[in-house]
Amino acid sequence: MRPVTEDELPAFVNAVEAAFGYVPPDEEADLWRRGTDPSRTLAVFDAGEIVGTAGAWAMEMTLPGLVSVPVAGVTAVGVQPTHRRQGLLTRMMERQLDDCLSWNEPIAILTASEAVIYGRFGYGWATSLVAAEVSTDHGAFAVPVDVGGRMRRIDKEAAGKIAPPLYERARRRTSGDATMVPIFWEFMTLDLEHRRDGASALFFAVHESAAGEPDGFVSYRYKEKWQNGNPASTVIVTELFGDSPGVEAALFRYLLDLDLVAQVKFHNRPVGDHLQRRLANPRRYSVTGVGDHVWVRLVDVAAALPLRRYTTDGSVVLQVHDRFRPANEGTYLLEGGPDGAICARISGSGSGASGASASGAPASAGAGSGAPDVELPVDSLGAAFLGGVSFTSLAEAGRAVERKPGGLRRADAMFLTDTPPYCRTGF
Repeated sequence: MRPVTEDELPAFVNAVEAAFGYVPPDEEADLWRRGTDPSRTLAVFDAGEIVGTAGAWAMEMTLPGLVSVPVAGVTAVGVQPTHRRQGLLTRMMERQLDDCLSWNEPIAILTASEAVIYGRFGYGWATSLVAAEVSTDHGAFAVPVDVGGRMRRIDKEAAGKIAPPLYERARRRTSGDATMVPIFWEFMTLDLEHRRDGASALFFAVHESAAGEPDGFVSYRYKEKWQNGNPASTVIVTELFGDSPGVEAALFRYLLDLDLVAQVKFHNRPVGDHLQRRLANPRRYSVTGVGDHVWVRLVDVAAALPLRRYTTDGSVVLQVHDRFRPANEGTYLLEGGPDGAICARISGSGSGASGASASGAPASAGAGSGAPDVELPVDSLGAAFLGGVSFTSLAEAGRAVERKPGGLRRADAMFLTDTPPYCRTGF
């Protein structure tokens, strides 16, 4: 098991795709090869053949308090069917978490192909996404949107230039959001036909402010349909983001007003989507699915907890179990608030000061050694880390235990955010 070399990247990409039952065309495989950093890959070789793969994008994630920090975006994880049930995945996950620390990335994130796989490696389900359909016949807004400016159609070359900075601004304003992987925008404009699922090529539009500056972006496909001679097409939205909720509402209005369209379909919107509440008849925003999206792994608990900001000033003692990385086991005192946090391990392997304040000052080791408020496994802590999952709900699900009266309430007051975390991208 080792990282691949530049020369081995073609075989690595083919092995990754084969594990997912897919054979990429040459232009797509070439794009993945050009966008992959070999030093952040892992491959298991058997007689010269790659039989297991894993990778990690160098990404940033926006944490509560709108702090952007480096994270490892785990991807390309697969084992060939000839080598399953031999411990290869476990070996790769162990090595990859060690690599994360060597890259100074104490947080790893992923989107799971199967929800049952990654909990045993310490990843917790932290954000959700909503799939929805909206009937254009019932697309009236309760309150008209007036943000000024105008909508403008653009071609894919312009989209490849305009969308990335708009996305980056949007994700920095959204807790739980992450940077796009390096090749995403090129992949978007490549727009391979076999990825369209029978729909059209992508269309692109931007919203421009009154000053003529782009402040919102949408990409979408048409799936043509006629019913009894009447137009009944579906618009499938692939990206929608803007500099403000008002601009996003203007993009939504544009989609609802497209000619020949009976419904607008989204595959990734946040829980509690403000677009639903824009509608005069919000029931016509039909939720067709709610699923897990980003899973979070705290590779180094003491280093990760001070990176985010906390909703209220307070302190909580957490007893964390981590069977997959015993070095993480211990009891941690977290003290924090909206301006920063410090964390000290007060018992367990390597107990002592750790973490940092918002100013970068080391945490105090003299915080005490009180009994834990909450006891939980590291995957549950990862689930709660972004502020969208309460410790109380984890306890109700049997995934956390209150050890001191009021402990769950104190933890929730610090960790929970005003709006659920949301990630627009997959990786």
